[in-house]
Amino acid sequence: MSTNHFDQFDEPSRTANNFDKFDEAPSKPKRSLWTAINDNVIEVANAAAGNASAVANFVRPGNAASQWIDKNFIEAGQNKQSDVVKAEKARYAQEMDQAQGFGDEVSATLGYVARNPLLAAAQAAGSFAGPGLAVGGARAAVGALGMGAKAATRTGLAAGAGFGMASAGGDAAGTAYELSRQGGATDEQALAAARGASVIPGAWGAVGGLVGAERLIAGAKGFGGGLAARALKTGAVEGAQEALEEGVTQYEGQRAAVPFNPELDPMKGVAGAATMGAVL
Repeated sequence: MSTNHFDQFDEPSRTANNFDKFDEAPSKPKRSLWTAINDNVIEVANAAAGNASAVANFVRPGNAASQWIDKNFIEAGQNKQSDVVKAEKARYAQEMDQAQGFGDEVSATLGYVARNPLLAAAQAAGSFAGPGLAVGGARAAVGALGMGAKAATRTGLAAGAGFGMASAGGDAAGTAYELSRQGGATDEQALAAARGASVIPGAWGAVGGLVGAERLIAGAKGFGGGLAARALKTGAVEGAQEALEEGVTQYEGQRAAVPFNPELDPMKGVAGAATMGAVL
């Protein structure tokens, strides 16, 4: 699965201005139980919507559907979250924007997750909703046709690979398209850059759909051993795969836009995206 669909994290240099900046972390204000629940529900929904937007960008980068989702669903949802969440995201965006290298980005990301474990869990759940439904739906459809367990598993794996390809490739394509347009590229030039940016992340996303947690939902054989051993092995593989996928997606999306904006650093945010992917 792709977890790089929470736009407030994957491009800190662009998102740092979405929230009020501050010089030092203020004391975290209190929030009611209902407000906390609302924050996490929105985070789940936004992560799932990010997947939908990415898939739309894979079909045609910068299309009206993805832009509508980003503005009227994800951005609108973020605006309805509490000041506590907005402050945490602002802090993380600022820390990432000011990060001087790999270590700073990793530290900032781990710090964000440590301070906001439930919010991070909500992002993870929302990010897995799309691929989980795709795999489960494919298996159910084949099962309803009476084609047998093996056919259902193969179809589920194919659905997972297809969704992984579209979400990771579309994520990179959307980033490349937006940054290229910001750098002065024409729509045709930005589209070409986006298509090029989607190739490697799309391929890696497809691999992730075959070896990650989607494989278990598809009914394929997992790792051997006891319950704890299987959980640790699956988690290690999923974490490594997600780290590579998110890092590659971040890099390729920015790299493709460099010809139109030479000041872009294609490595900016890569370590943070990889760390967030692995942790989630």
